[in-house]
Amino acid sequence: VFAKPIEKLRDATGEISKNNLGIHIETKSNDEIGQLAVSFNKMTENLKKSRDELIGQRTALKEKNSELSALYEVSSVISRTISMDKLLYQILDTLTRLELFNVKRKGGIFIIEGDRMNLVAHLGHPEAFLNIHKGMKVGDCLCGLAAKTGEIVISKNSAKDSRHTFTYTEKTPHGHIVIPLKAKERIVGTLYLYFSPDINIDERKISLLRSIGSMIGIAIENSKLYEETKALSLR
Repeated sequence: VFAKPIEKLRDATGEISKNNLGIHIETKSNDEIGQLAVSFNKMTENLKKSRDELIGQRTALKEKNSELSALYEVSSVISRTISMDKLLYQILDTLTRLELFNVKRKGGIFIIEGDRMNLVAHLGHPEAFLNIHKGMKVGDCLCGLAAKTGEIVISKNSAKDSRHTFTYTEKTPHGHIVIPLKAKERIVGTLYLYFSPDINIDERKISLLRSIGSMIGIAIENSKLYEETKALSLR
């Protein structure tokens, strides 16, 4: 009478040893074997819950470490040089290499001068692209919009985005994220990066990029101040 239920328990125990915590024993009995099966099911549910919580904690810790690593990489670049030309290209190179953001090896940095936006550093663009963006103003296209509003602008597919007014024919569709570069609440430029089309960017990465934008904005202001001081000292 008890052989079959006991075999089920034995088989289920074997499944747990294989890390299969989704195992569940069906029972309609209220005797000792039935109660044992109910206790077994509760135990496996608790084990699965604990394992899932542990995996979630590990994932969160891994993401946090990746975010801290990204901040460290950018701050290291900023601390190595104050020369504007070297600084901005090194920042672009670093950001487009980070696996955390999963962006393409392509992008650029605009600096605002009055109502104009000058593309002072770029990566992966042909001459035709650069010519189209000469004379760009605050408010123009996606980068100009970020400069005007001070908010991060995300375009999942620029080919379908009416805000993307400076068009350049490219072979493959792409998405954009544009980060305003701020120094003491003043917008000094924008950073734009490319990613594959129709990808969602989670809020944690957006928040991290916002922080990085502030770091770059302050670095730009410090670099400008250095250049101005250097020019005055040579007079």
